[in-house]
Amino acid sequence: MAYLRRTGAVLATIALIGVAAVPASAARGGEIASLRGSARVLFPPSPDDDVRFAVDAHARYRNPTGSPFPAAGDSWGTARLTHVFTGERPGVIWYSIRVTCLMTGGNTATVTGEIVDAAPDGRSAIGSVVGFSVTDLGRRDRVGFTGLPTGDQPVLRECMGPAGYFSLRDGDYTVVDAAHW
Repeated sequence: MAYLRRTGAVLATIALIGVAAVPASAARGGEIASLRGSARVLFPPSPDDDVRFAVDAHARYRNPTGSPFPAAGDSWGTARLTHVFTGERPGVIWYSIRVTCLMTGGNTATVTGEIVDAAPDGRSAIGSVVGFSVTDLGRRDRVGFTGLPTGDQPVLRECMGPAGYFSLRDGDYTVVDAAHW
């Protein structure tokens, strides 16, 4: 079970699903940015595992300070990770995440969020902040993610996440960039 918690915590940042509505006016170059989609991630440390990441994240870029960052509360959405473990330690772990920040730039999106619900073996992660990113390359997208802070590591700051370094087995993500200035 400790293995499931540790591995699931690291993967918590790559699984997301959401139900947030997007205004009809949201278009490339508009003031609403988004990251939507779902996919099965190729996870080399456990290549036979089924790791799925779904996300529906949005941000409004109408910040009165002139900053290119969304104002507090102007990002919304949800995400979900599901990891089905195979091999010697079979099991399932999942995390539901509330989006707290979405930043876009061209075909790249970075999201942070708070884990709000989890499978029984992952409940200790509730309240943790995780970050992930997607590089939208058509059907060749890439995903990157942080793990949960451990030991004396600092808490992840808003809108922070690594470059996309995992490939997809199948699925697709769509990044809609927004006019930031």
